[in-house]
This record gives sequence, C-alpha cells and structure tokens, in this order.
Amino acid sequence: MRKIVEYIFCRDCKKVYFYLHGGPLFTLRNWQEDPFATMLYNEQRNFILLNYPIVYDDGGISDYQFLKEYFWEYKRQHPNTEMVLLGESYGGYLASLFAAEYIQKNYSNKRVHQYCLSRVVFI
Repeated sequence: MRKIVEYIFCRDCKKVYFYLHGGPLFTLRNWQEDPFATMLYNEQRNFILLNYPIVYDDGGISDYQFLKEYFWEYKRQHPNTEMVLLGESYGGYLASLFAAEYIQKNYSNKRVHQYCLSRVVFI
C-alpha cells in the first residue's frame, strides 16, 4: 500500500523533511504511530511521511523505485525547497541509496565528501 501523509505547517518554508520509517512490511497511518514522526510533528517541522509499496520477493527494488520517482517529482515541482531525507532502519538504507545515486548523477566530475550522520541526507 502506498500511503503518503503530508504534515505541512508552514507553506512558505523552504525545507521539508521526508521520513522513511523502518519496515518495510508495515504502513504508518499517522505520526502518532512512530516516535520519530511524533518528534517532527511536535516540533512542527514540515514533513512528509512515506510508506512503501508492499511487494514481496523483489529485494526492495519496488520500494526504491517508488521513492526515487516520488523524490524527483517533488524536486521538480518544488525546485527551491531543500529536501531532507530521514531514514530509520530500512528507511535509512533507502535514503542512503538515493543519496548515493543523487551524488553520482549530479557531482560525478567533482570531488565530493560524503558523511553519514544518523542516516540524515540533505538534497
């Protein structure tokens, strides 16, 4: 099930957090079901809670493809918004894959330093 829940408190703000929960075999229906999403909500951060398509036996390929398409479409529609990917457990793995592809695509001819800090990725 693909469910995307947006909590946008400030429409003029230029930063949105994308929270990728652990899983992948469950769906979060709202922010109260996850401690990290609860923290983002309580701090009134603009965030989008993303759930993955539940497809068995494909090694996460469908999940990654779904998220990648969603991120690129969001970036296309909001080119001046800073996207911050936050991932917990399996979500952190997916955020890291996207960050690696993003860096390779956009900075392949430059020297780039990549730092891993609690699976937080700034795009």
